[in-house]
Amino acid sequence: NLANSTGGVLCSRTEDGRFNIARYWRMPLPSPYIDLRELSQWLQTHGWIIDLREWRSAPDVYRNLQLPEALIAISRAWLIIPLFSGDRLQGILLLRESDLGKEINWEDRDLLKLAGKQAGSHLAQFQADQALVESRQFEAVNRLSAYVIHDLKNIVAQLSLVVSNAQKHKHNPE
Repeated sequence: NLANSTGGVLCSRTEDGRFNIARYWRMPLPSPYIDLRELSQWLQTHGWIIDLREWRSAPDVYRNLQLPEALIAISRAWLIIPLFSGDRLQGILLLRESDLGKEINWEDRDLLKLAGKQAGSHLAQFQADQALVESRQFEAVNRLSAYVIHDLKNIVAQLSLVVSNAQKHKHNPE
């Protein structure tokens, strides 16, 4: 709403430091994976919002930043907003061009940076919650596995006892 954009792509940091597409709204994607290593390093260093219209017309403003072809090929791609949680780049948001054809000024950029920090904190919290849920699921599976293994051991012990008793008492029907 801040940029009057009607769509976007959210890329989030994985545990190994890569960025994968987490969600997208009303934007076509040329490929499910876009190599964002170089862009993420640049955003981590500079923390700037990238206006792709400005980048196309004056790349020297962005210190000759090289963007992935797959990212540039997305139709109506407009703004790249870094999502920080503290000092760590947690996500990258690509917004679709505004239907109003709005140009952004320094106040808009400051507001979008602030919103990016808030969104980055929420994204980090979401990822931490997901990791906690996954950890709890593993813990439940481990407990269930231990229970099943314990029962199997008891059954094996009982069957071994039956077999050994059968050898000793096979001639004694009582």
